[in-house]
Amino acid sequence: GCGPFEYEALQGQAGSGGSGAQGGGLACTEGETQPCYTGDPLTTAGVGECRSGVNTCDGEAGTWGTACEGEVLPGPELNGDFRDSDCQGPTLDDSAGTPLVRYLLNEATAGTGVTHLRDARPNPLDLELQYEWGHPEFISPGTESRGLYWEHSNGSGRAFSIIATPQSKLQMLNSATALTLEFVVKFEESSVNDERGVLFLGHAEGSNDISRLALVLDGDENPHIYHNGQEVGRVEEQLRTDDPVVLHVIIDTAVEPDEAKLRLLVNGEAKPVTREPWESPPNGPLTLNQSTHLVLGNLLTQARSMRGDLYYAAIYPRALSQSQVEANVAVLQEHNDEP
Repeated sequence: GCGPFEYEALQGQAGSGGSGAQGGGLACTEGETQPCYTGDPLTTAGVGECRSGVNTCDGEAGTWGTACEGEVLPGPELNGDFRDSDCQGPTLDDSAGTPLVRYLLNEATAGTGVTHLRDARPNPLDLELQYEWGHPEFISPGTESRGLYWEHSNGSGRAFSIIATPQSKLQMLNSATALTLEFVVKFEESSVNDERGVLFLGHAEGSNDISRLALVLDGDENPHIYHNGQEVGRVEEQLRTDDPVVLHVIIDTAVEPDEAKLRLLVNGEAKPVTREPWESPPNGPLTLNQSTHLVLGNLLTQARSMRGDLYYAAIYPRALSQSQVEANVAVLQEHNDEP
């Protein structure tokens, strides 16, 4: 993933130089070091090419020096090198309107240190990270990509938040007749036959998950789509790849014919959607209630995690056009996973 985030590793540290190198006044021990960043730690630190540095104690003075060695600050973008040098994240085509939520999964802290996924859109809906057996791990910033990695199927790890409160902007999805889910993902082969969640929007009744909108994988990594509690279609193709793919699920209940109401695209290419005779297409507006949760990488109450990587996720309260999908695919394939 890539984009703005809250640099948690540099926050809440008294005298740590989290928002810049400390220049004197604070006692320290010779040779002692601390992380520092003289740019904006909330929007650029750890994003794209930008990196924090190290501030070292001036042993003679007994105070912190002003240098922040090794830091990389925002610079000009260079055409053709596909590096996020200005540390602003990918520039996506928002001609159809910006999404409600966009999770770029570029938090800098690795392992289990990250507590929330940061929503890059205004009025953010941040998602709490739950680490349990089969927990998701942040891919190390030293690798080619960043995102969440589930090593095992059917673990309990997830990113989630309750959304159907008066303060949540995802209330806009209640009564929505059209929407788009957008992901950058890589699915690995599972050792179980249960359905596993990629995205789940719904609530629980007892020990049962009641989906209002969901994208799940079956035991063969074939995607299934649920809308208002009903399976509305599936794709008879295994989504196992060696490289990340850009995945779109587009629902538009107002268009005709029925076959056009649900589309699933991989890297911009539409895949045939299969329906059983008893399955109807997505009909009517999406309905949520006051206990609806948004979950990434799992279902809500059951240990049904996906196996693989999630690099990016966004939800639009509208159906993206083919040209808009293709424009976003081009950007996400080129810029989503800078080292």
